[in-house]
Amino acid sequence: MLVIRPHTPGKPLTLDIDARTLCGDTVSVRVSHSGYSLSYTPVGSAHWRDFPMSEAAQDALAGVRPGAFILLALQDDRPVGIAVAAFSRTNWCEVLDLRVDTSCRLQGIGRMLLDACVRAAERENMAGLRMTVSDGNPAMCQFAEHCGFRLEGIDRLYFAMSPEEKLKPLMRRACALFFYLQKEKH
Repeated sequence: MLVIRPHTPGKPLTLDIDARTLCGDTVSVRVSHSGYSLSYTPVGSAHWRDFPMSEAAQDALAGVRPGAFILLALQDDRPVGIAVAAFSRTNWCEVLDLRVDTSCRLQGIGRMLLDACVRAAERENMAGLRMTVSDGNPAMCQFAEHCGFRLEGIDRLYFAMSPEEKLKPLMRRACALFFYLQKEKH
């Protein structure tokens, strides 16, 4: 049985989640008068990539990020997914990290974790969710779009100085894509 529950702060957290992503597309951003849109182009061969947890998510896991919370997806008491989020001073619930074990994907676990983040944002009267995704992670970009997020901003230098990206020429480094899911207006 699958359960989504908050992690108790201060309680040790051990995760054995294989969160690699099979990347077989490149992401292109198109700019128009109505905003941004993404297109995906297949590459010659797909490869597995592991995306490290952001510093902000690591701070939340360590208990030093104010306003942060952690949600676990448990299947028969085994962690199969995690969402790390925090309430920002700018009235957004920032999804800092979201990952689901590769053996449990395509079962709606990621969506259930996001839905729990939405409920937390509603309880705190936040404007909605914000998620920062690398354009080098096409699967997460597609997942965000599928879940109703809209691409509302881009930062070409956000990831540029990370150790992995510094190995690439500046024009080939990953860009940060800022996705937003606004709460419905009544």
